Amino acid sequence: MNTFQWIILGAAAILVAPIIFEKVKEFIPSNPIPPAPPLPPAPEHVDTCDGLVDIVECWEHLVDCCEGQGMKDAARELKKIFPLFAIQEIEDEQST
Repeated sequence: MNTFQWIILGAAAILVAPIIFEKVKEFIPSNPIPPAPPLPPAPEHVDTCDGLVDIVECWEHLVDCCEGQGMKDAARELKKIFPLFAIQEIEDEQST
């Protein structure tokens, strides 16, 4: 082969190489790294119920939230589950 034929063969190889590489890439399986899940938002207000008084306050807050959202059944069930916390409210209901 003469020099001209080698140059033409090299140019053809340069033009065809990207096409061949794309075809070869299709046969090689790739494992994409899944994106990391988003971090949960930071809580604005963290309630800590350490002592008995704190637990009662948290319970009262939960009952008030249930009643405020119109969930009367949930508030009633909370009062059934923790009847000692609701003694004052039961006495108020009986007196009226």
